Amino acid sequence: IGAFRNDGNGDGSGHVRVFGFADNEWVQIGSDIDGEAARDWSGFAVSLSDNGNAVAIGARQNSGNGRNSGHVRVYAFDGLADQWVLQGSDIDGEAAGDASGQSVSLSNDGTVVAIGAHFNDGNGNNAGHVRVFSAVVPLSASSGIAISTSEPSFKPTVMPSFLPSLTPMPSSKPSSTPTINHSSVPSMKPSYMPSSKPSSLPSLKPSFMPSLEPSSKPTSKPSPTPSTEHSHVPSLEHSSLPSLMPSSPPSLEPSSQPSLMPSSMPSLNPSFTPSLDNVVISNTASQSCNYFPDGRGVATKAVDGNTNGNYFAEGSVTHTCVQLTNWWRADLEAGYIVDHVLVYNRNDCCRNRIVGTSVQFLDANDTVLCSQSITAVNNVYNLDFSGSDYIMCASQARRIRLLKENEVAVNDNAVLSLAEVEVMG
Repeated sequence: IGAFRNDGNGDGSGHVRVFGFADNEWVQIGSDIDGEAARDWSGFAVSLSDNGNAVAIGARQNSGNGRNSGHVRVYAFDGLADQWVLQGSDIDGEAAGDASGQSVSLSNDGTVVAIGAHFNDGNGNNAGHVRVFSAVVPLSASSGIAISTSEPSFKPTVMPSFLPSLTPMPSSKPSSTPTINHSSVPSMKPSYMPSSKPSSLPSLKPSFMPSLEPSSKPTSKPSPTPSTEHSHVPSLEHSSLPSLMPSSPPSLEPSSQPSLMPSSMPSLNPSFTPSLDNVVISNTASQSCNYFPDGRGVATKAVDGNTNGNYFAEGSVTHTCVQLTNWWRADLEAGYIVDHVLVYNRNDCCRNRIVGTSVQFLDANDTVLCSQSITAVNNVYNLDFSGSDYIMCASQARRIRLLKENEVAVNDNAVLSLAEVEVMG
């Protein structure tokens, strides 16, 4: 399951979780697979191998080879360590803005992956391309997991494989999974033979016998009686009884883990969440018509960085002619995903002219992908396009258009005037 807006490794880093089905319930396999960095959107595309032991994860916003070049990572599950292990290095997009990893497909055995880069320019602007990669050398279990090849080996392996071979061959050490199609989740029923080594996966049912050693992880529920000594691990839930021992004094060093409750004091260190960029290409701005023939009120006035809405004082406001349908539009930089739009209205007069304007995102063929309407009079409009309803629209938008359709042309309100338009992504 991909959750590309998850903040586990920074704002919008994204993550993937894998679950197995056993005894009528879904159980998570291993831990979360976090994205590499903030705003990577890791998990935008996910593909799982047939046996569920290998997964390819696309992070279309990763900037490993230039801003928003995108990348794909392939992981395999190590059952002994109960963790997902990265196989090989990152498969980076070819160039900045490619959004490589927006689509991903992994082969049945997890050794071949196809990666879509929707905005690659190899055959023209945003033509897109697909690259196919193969695991040339199977990786050993010491580096995570051995991915089975299409041809069987006739020599025993030094380390046990965590994925079944296509034909059985003896190994110098016993396999940890003797069955051809082993379960990826623990059995709900106990074995009648004790294991010589402890399991690396937790039991799905609690034991009623106390552990001989204290757990290093906190309990999920508080004890009904107070402890005589303070715990070194915090409880996940508030205790209903006060502790008999005071808490340890506050640390002078900042914690590496975020607080579960908001602080009433400001942070001493600034946030490292990356800022958004205005992705409008200013020299592409155009509008339906110009009211003035002398260059005043032209379309580029809405992308000159001047948000002052006083037309007569600053002169940085667009002004179309009077007609039934008026529009303003501009192209967007490739490889960005729109977060929100800021529209600055003219404010020295005529503020109501903008009411009824539709803010639209278009694809490369000028098809409307999504839109929001301006329905009230304000100086500034902040239109949010980051929600799930707009995600595909925001990732495929190639230009923005503000469209105003008037019922009566011979009317002073049948004009579109804009102080500034900013598309943040």
